Amino acid sequence: MDSTSREREPDASNPAENDVQAKMSEILHKYNINKKKALFTLVISVFVDMLGYTLVLPLLPSIAKSFGASDFTIGIIISSNAITGLIFGPIMGKLSDNFGRKPILMICQIGTVFSFILLGTSTSLAGVIVARFTDGIFSGQIPILRAFIADLTDPEKRSQEMSKFGIGFASGLVLGPAMGGVLSIIDVRFPALVSAIVAIIATIFSYVVLVESMPKIRIKELKKQRDDMKHSGESHKLKLFNAQLVTRLVEFFLLILAFNSFMSTMPIYLNERFAVNPFQIGLLFSCFGIASILVAGVIMIKVTNKYGEKKTFVFSMVLQILLFLLYPLIPSFELLFFFVLLPAFTNNVVRPIINGGISKAAPKQRQGEAAGYGSNVQSIAQVIAPLVSSYFLDLHTVELFGIIIPGYVMVALFCTGASIVLFFIGTMDTIKFPDAFSKPGKVTRRMAL
Repeated sequence: MDSTSREREPDASNPAENDVQAKMSEILHKYNINKKKALFTLVISVFVDMLGYTLVLPLLPSIAKSFGASDFTIGIIISSNAITGLIFGPIMGKLSDNFGRKPILMICQIGTVFSFILLGTSTSLAGVIVARFTDGIFSGQIPILRAFIADLTDPEKRSQEMSKFGIGFASGLVLGPAMGGVLSIIDVRFPALVSAIVAIIATIFSYVVLVESMPKIRIKELKKQRDDMKHSGESHKLKLFNAQLVTRLVEFFLLILAFNSFMSTMPIYLNERFAVNPFQIGLLFSCFGIASILVAGVIMIKVTNKYGEKKTFVFSMVLQILLFLLYPLIPSFELLFFFVLLPAFTNNVVRPIINGGISKAAPKQRQGEAAGYGSNVQSIAQVIAPLVSSYFLDLHTVELFGIIIPGYVMVALFCTGASIVLFFIGTMDTIKFPDAFSKPGKVTRRMAL
């Protein structure tokens, strides 16, 4: 890793921003936290976790179908872990605020190990569903990792740091589906057992390497700040649900709803429309992952530094609407390898801006809880998305105003509708809360990940 990190040059015309950066540097020094090392280990942790997850995800339909599941039942199975995540995401986030990020993260990782073992050894459809529910209970590791980043960065740079978080996701997405496709040749459930091994590695890595961003002394000091604010009549500053946070949570819901409706049923869509096998599907997912790494690691940071988050956000939302309109018009499987460049760009630009916005809208004493509610709305969207999209695919055709529309076109129209609503709410967000979006700025150096 390069010894330098990407930093915005000091802006003499903005002393408030410089003061925030100075305070963050002071906090990191006080608690002996190496920011570069911490962020790097977070990216690696996400990569290992995502690798295990994507080894299994493209093969879930095949596993379920081996027990006689219908397309709609497969949608239920994909949604099942999101249902439990809906309940446990905020709980895990709040626990990490009160007891530290690292111990709660490791509990979640150990739970993930058991969920993969259950999936790999299941002998019935009910066993598959139980495995997915178990995974959902311990899926709180994602909001905890987001809270980690909020602990380590000042608000001005938070969205850019969140984009680096996407490098781990994308890297796992490159290797996971391809490895899963190869391993499925041995047995369709074998990748789940390999995923359990990968999850064990992630747990060990977190224990040995990961730096605690919320040590006990910092928890005590934040608790004292909360108590002092309550006694001085400033408890309103600790309020979690304000207009900004609610707006960003709605945006995040719509983004995940559209993106997951698109991605969760893509294996079914590809198999039914183009008659491709799991290995080919894995290659396509890997292509998406490679493009995502490029966007998350380089393009997103360059674009937001040049044009600012506001313009980048609006442009990306418009592009997302266009890509979903184009989706059903793709005539061949081979062309999809070029098409996935578009969702790779929009998802890895819009997502970190919204996640950064959620963090900026929450008090520093409640970052884990805010990230947990972000996970909560994500879970709701993940429950709805595959159910709706798999329902349309199950119908095969839908008659709308006397026009016969294929199921996969209905999925695209549903994604387009969600994206249009996201565009209007997101645009209003940039108008009403302009200070929440970082302005264009110079970059002197870049972290090499």
